Amino acid sequence: MRRFVIASVIFLTLAGCGRGGNADYAPNDLRAEVVAGDNTAFSFSHWVSVEMGDAAIRPRFDRTKARCLTDKALHCRLLDASFRSWQREGGTTSSTASLTLALPHDQIARFEDAILRPVSGENPGDATVTSRSTRSENVSDNAQDNARKLAQLADYRDRLAALTKRPGIAIDDVIKLDAELSKTEGQIADLEAQKAALERQIGEEQLTISLAARSDTSLFGPARRVWGRSLGILADSVGNALEFAINLIPWLPLIVGAFFLFTWLWRVVRRRSAVANSPRTKSDHGG
Repeated sequence: MRRFVIASVIFLTLAGCGRGGNADYAPNDLRAEVVAGDNTAFSFSHWVSVEMGDAAIRPRFDRTKARCLTDKALHCRLLDASFRSWQREGGTTSSTASLTLALPHDQIARFEDAILRPVSGENPGDATVTSRSTRSENVSDNAQDNARKLAQLADYRDRLAALTKRPGIAIDDVIKLDAELSKTEGQIADLEAQKAALERQIGEEQLTISLAARSDTSLFGPARRVWGRSLGILADSVGNALEFAINLIPWLPLIVGAFFLFTWLWRVVRRRSAVANSPRTKSDHGG
């Protein structure tokens, strides 16, 4: 009997590993999306870039994140959120933000429209979409492989369970069969978790939103940027002038001495020139 049980376990193991692509797979079990009339499982990722005034980035980021977290009707999952702010030259601040969400397909367009709604201090149309892209990934092979492995392990589990119920089986064999059955149940649980994650990947679509400040490309844009930095420019200029004056202090005695020396020499030269050109001097030379 013991040899029979051990041989049966080996046979079941080999049979479970040897079964291939003949296992049936129903795409509907994974809520696969039908594309162009073909039952194919796809996952979709979307990227949207939105530009607005710099002051509107933080309020729009906070509002979008809160809506995903609190609006239960959206079935939204927040996957990632980041906000970055830094100091520009001249004392002004700038910021960027991004959010990555998972949403059902029928909520994507509605959620994008809600992002563009004005925040406090904005007018309609101040926030605009500058780019949009979508990527689709065929996950049919992963789904079929998952379904095939689940079917194989379920069949192997059922055969092991049947062996444990045979009459006259030895205690040692029962222990070995129970250990193998427990191992198989664990593998099935892992595959079930992978299946659930795959179903969620197919049933949801990933949306990444980038928020950035609008670039000023108008004719007077450079002038406005300089004016916005005017206080900083003035402060830098005053600082440079003060630094120059402080560096000049040790040289003041030499500069003053050189000035008086140059003035004295200039007077001497002019006096001699005047004496040499006077009429009396000329007459003395002539006599």
